[in-house]
Amino acid sequence: MRALFRKSSYNELRCEIEQVTAILSSSFFIFIDLFLITMIFSFFVGIFYHSFWLGLIVNLASFLLFSAFYYLLQKCFKEPSD
Repeated sequence: MRALFRKSSYNELRCEIEQVTAILSSSFFIFIDLFLITMIFSFFVGIFYHSFWLGLIVNLASFLLFSAFYYLLQKCFKEPSD
């Protein structure tokens, strides 16, 4: 099976890893991930909701909370540009 795949050079592997890192650290991907996390969070605590609207408000509030937390972390750990 190993004979079917050719070995990639170091530069090709580094380029592919940089592409994957750029995609995973993009803001669009992170906000999609935050949306999915809030949906899962809302699903697990959904047993405590008494109505659909309360669940929607909790989902929106948790998304805003996680987004604010992401923004705060991004501001704190952003490298200063010269």
